[in-house]
Amino acid sequence: MIEIQGKKALGVVIELGKAPIVFIRADLGFIMCGFLDISVANNIGKTCAKVMGVACLVRDQGNRLIRRH
Repeated sequence: MIEIQGKKALGVVIELGKAPIVFIRADLGFIMCGFLDISVANNIGKTCAKVMGVACLVRDQGNRLIRRH
């Protein structure tokens, strides 16, 4: 579980070497990496966004979201 603006969400990272799969599921919808197909989500009426070029997002000790390579 991760926290985004005070709300809980499910964050999943599947390491695949240079290009991991990244997925975040929250109450209103989800965010996914470029590996996943956004048109499928649109066809079934789900709210979603696709993020590309992100290796891995983590929180530092100050709870700030940072990018890890």
